[in-house]
Amino acid sequence: MRFDLLIKGGEVLDPGAGYSGKIDVAVKRGRIAAVEANIPAESAFDVIDASDQYVTPGLIDIHAHLYKNVTYWGIDADAIGSQAGVTTWADAGSAGAVTLQGFRDYVIAPSKVRILSFVNISSIGLVAQDYELTNPEYCNIALLKSMVNRHRDIVVGIKLRA
Repeated sequence: MRFDLLIKGGEVLDPGAGYSGKIDVAVKRGRIAAVEANIPAESAFDVIDASDQYVTPGLIDIHAHLYKNVTYWGIDADAIGSQAGVTTWADAGSAGAVTLQGFRDYVIAPSKVRILSFVNISSIGLVAQDYELTNPEYCNIALLKSMVNRHRDIVVGIKLRA
């Protein structure tokens, strides 16, 4: 079998699969096809020399703010993820019920990485450093429930800040 990609000579760390050590990783059609020592370089169309590098499954960042240019702390998930090995992010309440659809359309949909969301209990989300619950009317539970139900595929929880 000819692999599309071979990551060779790296220090593989995958506790879930029980791999640890200098092991090669072969990829075929976007999937891991082999993880074993000394896979021949000729068996792949493309080879990455991972000597002196760690090779891991994609990392998960469980607290980030990803609604860039809309919320106070927003960052670019794709730009940072590609440099840090993060393939899945959990946004920690940047969007509230009113802004969740925009977060989905303008951040999640075009992203190359997987993004999930904790929805802010404040309907406006984190538009400023500490403003989201200054008005109790921003806490619209009926609207929150409606939006959580509509976006169950991306919502993993509710953000509350004490």
